[in-house]
Amino acid sequence: MVNRNILHFAESRFSTHEDSNFEDDVKFSMPDYFTFGLVWKRNLNLYLDNELIMGHYGGKSLKYMKLWFLRAGVEKYLKNNLALRFGLTYPVIAETSTLGDIRSNLPNPKFTLSAGCGYKFKKFGVDVAFFFNPGQSYVQRKPVPAVYLSGTVRY
Repeated sequence: MVNRNILHFAESRFSTHEDSNFEDDVKFSMPDYFTFGLVWKRNLNLYLDNELIMGHYGGKSLKYMKLWFLRAGVEKYLKNNLALRFGLTYPVIAETSTLGDIRSNLPNPKFTLSAGCGYKFKKFGVDVAFFFNPGQSYVQRKPVPAVYLSGTVRY
């Protein structure tokens, strides 16, 4: 029996090597994407999920990637409209056919921390997150801070 305070979510996207609209009739492919997680909602919301992206991608010369991330987060609502959030992302596997083992070249620590907040108005919401960008951190060989801003509209 599943407690009503625990929500399950899952998503998957599959891709095939499809014809494209390019002039030279190149076939284009994207990797497969899977995610599964759990959410426990109480006074403090807890999130656990994992994401797997793997398969061939590209056009004429196909490349291969395999990425697996574990993520955890916590969210606390204050006064019903303001949410504070903290998270952690851990790359279990990060490999591509062009770059090899990306994970081993990530700067220490090998995980990403994030913090953010959100505010809900009647019809829309605003969220901001502060984190270390794993892609730019890989390229620059040091943690690179980043900001993500998003908005939602309810109708």
